[in-house]
Amino acid sequence: MVLPIVVNPNESLARYLSEKKGYFSTDRNAVLPRAFMPPLNLRLSVFRIDGLKLDEVWEIGQKKVIDVLPLPKPLYGMADIKASKVRKFELEIEPSNTPPRHADICGWPEKARHKSIAQQLAAEATLILK
Repeated sequence: MVLPIVVNPNESLARYLSEKKGYFSTDRNAVLPRAFMPPLNLRLSVFRIDGLKLDEVWEIGQKKVIDVLPLPKPLYGMADIKASKVRKFELEIEPSNTPPRHADICGWPEKARHKSIAQQLAAEATLILK
């Protein structure tokens, strides 16, 4: 499936979770803010998962995220969030398609606002455990 260049507001984005502490809570069945804190390059990696079956979503997470990490880690799950929720905070979603279906959340404001935005994104996301 060829994805459009522009990410549709209703598209689901997967932020794969390879860390447990601070990234999600099984007790609260919730994504935690750390899962959405931007890295130093201010390009937060996500994957466009619309039109995929759940096993295909997990396959992308394993092959395109986990298997390319320098140290082995488990794939715990994902934070599923709609593109419209990301854009609500004036962030951009830039598809790179390298690897296929990959995109970056970018356009982050000054660092002082990162934690607040990450908290709000986490609150908007749905935790899906593997």
